[in-house]
Amino acid sequence: MVTIIGSDGPDGWDGATFGAPGRGGLGGGTAVASASVNNISSHAVVTGAIAIGGKGGHGGNGGDEGDDTNGVHWVPGVAGAGGPGGNGYATATATTTNSAVAIGIGGNGGASGFPGHLSTGELGVGGAKGGAGGFASARSTNYNGLTFASATSTATAGAGGTSYGFGKVGGAGGGVGGALSPSMAAAGESTVGAAATAVMSQTGGAGGGGLGGASGGAGAASSSINMVTGYANGGALTLSQTDVGGAGGNSDIGAGGKGGAGTSSLTFNDNLSPTTSAVVNATVSATGGGGGYGPTPGASAAGTATLVLTGANEVHAATSATGGTGILLAGLATASTTATGLSGDLSASANNALLGGQLIESVSSTTSGVVNGTSAAKAVAGIGAAAVQFSGSLQGVAFIEGAPTLASANTVLNSNTNIKAAFGPAPVFFGIGELGGAHSAAGTGGSQTVTSSFTETVDLTQLNPLQDLVVGFYKGTTVGTGVTGVTLDLYADGTDVIHQTFATAAAAKTYFTNHAIDLGSLASGPLSGSTLTLQATLSVTTSAAGSGFYGELILGDPPAAKVSASPNAFAQVMAAMGSSSGALSVAIASVASGARTTLAVPSHFA
Repeated sequence: MVTIIGSDGPDGWDGATFGAPGRGGLGGGTAVASASVNNISSHAVVTGAIAIGGKGGHGGNGGDEGDDTNGVHWVPGVAGAGGPGGNGYATATATTTNSAVAIGIGGNGGASGFPGHLSTGELGVGGAKGGAGGFASARSTNYNGLTFASATSTATAGAGGTSYGFGKVGGAGGGVGGALSPSMAAAGESTVGAAATAVMSQTGGAGGGGLGGASGGAGAASSSINMVTGYANGGALTLSQTDVGGAGGNSDIGAGGKGGAGTSSLTFNDNLSPTTSAVVNATVSATGGGGGYGPTPGASAAGTATLVLTGANEVHAATSATGGTGILLAGLATASTTATGLSGDLSASANNALLGGQLIESVSSTTSGVVNGTSAAKAVAGIGAAAVQFSGSLQGVAFIEGAPTLASANTVLNSNTNIKAAFGPAPVFFGIGELGGAHSAAGTGGSQTVTSSFTETVDLTQLNPLQDLVVGFYKGTTVGTGVTGVTLDLYADGTDVIHQTFATAAAAKTYFTNHAIDLGSLASGPLSGSTLTLQATLSVTTSAAGSGFYGELILGDPPAAKVSASPNAFAQVMAAMGSSSGALSVAIASVASGARTTLAVPSHFA
């Protein structure tokens, strides 16, 4: 293992006399580590390189206010700026060695100093900027290992340094990868039946904090396109690619820094490899950076993961996306998976959360199914934005938007009179979601089941007054003629309050057509409490290529004023109870619609 560590930058000097400026810190040293090993024995050997950039030096403090020996009065000296962190570049190249490991770490930027003190004891106004975080890159290559070949690359950029003073901004987070020095991992195994694994992960640097009125620095984005590759000869090939955006810096009385986007995309076709694999496993993950705290919160960034995988035989494809954690809004999480093969499975999952003090605490969605031909799945999770547009063509769909926009909610209500009546004049909406599944396109037939679900957690202490939990089902859509069964479950705090089974897509479509159910009080009884956890799950079983079913849901809390249910609505509920609906289902209130809709935000933001 080769390890190179860059030298830390020296700190700047403090102002030694009245009014003297603080000196800036110097930059950390760059580290370049490279390892190359050709192992000819049968023993497992690691070819490793670690490069750690040096830390940036901290800025010096300014001299205080005062009079010198000549009677000259000096105002407080300005602060010195922090030095940038050093870069870290690591490269590991192995031949007939079992494992190649490259780790690149950027140094943190130095913090700024503070201005000198006024005669009153308070700090002066001459602030300075923190240093930027150091860049990081990691590259590993391992072809033709003795019994297996693995290549692992990890790049972590340095955080920006803290800045001080109005008008200043925290040091920017260090970058990762990119066109000039991309992070990557490649592994190939020519031995028949042996496995090969390539893993690449990179994380953008966090933005520096802001003190004394300085804003938080921006987190760095992390983006990769096709940065893992490999091959196996009748064995298992595993590919994994991960991107994480840096968080925005916090600020005491300024604006928080924005998070960096996490974007990871991989397109891989094993049919184009020198030899084909018996199994291809591929995983793509992306996480957006959270916005920094502050009186004005920083924007959280999106996490977007995309995978298009083609294999000659069995394939397993998965994507996972997490939006940056926010205060009022979270970064959108989008995971998309397309897989082609003779057999296997695919999945997509998305997650999102707020920091607390909001009605909607977190949301997540996931969908999974089998591969027989070509299958595509997509999961989306968001909070506080417009609902995702309906999709009726993918093999797996799981969308959830917590605290949807007014426009999105009104679009649903204005197209579904029964649901509009059930929610009344001023509801609070918890979420709008879509679930669905279909048979693999161009598959060879046979029964397939796709399961999709979404979950959200609601902080009921943020809602006053509490009324009832109402759910509306709408936009039921059928594709093809091969649906042989649909199962719907809605769980509230772990209890299966709605359980429906449909023998045909037509029956499911009827249920998902302008249909609302009141599940009972949130103020008392089994649904009461400080937190409400909701989970909707839809399983679709099909026997013909492309056939499927999709439906949408809207959940929320209606206003207090209600009237007795209409005979038609009562008949719908009784019919649902006769087909194994949840015991908490009660009659739907039918009231005239109002002109205002309340979004799912705390009362002090409404």
